[in-house]
Amino acid sequence: MIVFFDLDGTLISDDGAYIIPESAINAIHKAQANGHLMHVDTGRTIMNIEQRLLDIGFDGYICGCGMYIECGKEVIFQHKLPQKLCDSVAELIYECDMTPMYEHSKSFFTDKRCPIFYIVETFADSQFKYQW
Repeated sequence: MIVFFDLDGTLISDDGAYIIPESAINAIHKAQANGHLMHVDTGRTIMNIEQRLLDIGFDGYICGCGMYIECGKEVIFQHKLPQKLCDSVAELIYECDMTPMYEHSKSFFTDKRCPIFYIVETFADSQFKYQW
């Protein structure tokens, strides 16, 4: 059997404390010991899965609404949007007086018009990367 877990509001509490119950972690490990596969299925990109979640030892991850699939520590599917489409979407977002940000499996992408660009730029050891 394969069991899929959403994260936010399901495995992780949505009360502002963002707690993962120890009972849930124990149940995941018990199910794995009984031969079941435990997977995360989330809208988050893989880069937004915190280490504490990775440390649970899930058997696989479906992230970014299916744009990234990892099974047994092997990436078996990753879809990247074409640059031309990203550019078109960015222009539409700018027309709405907003700033686009794109998430990737290892980083997020924006440009110098994005206010957060300047914040991230000041943290040399930040996990975040930026480019356009």
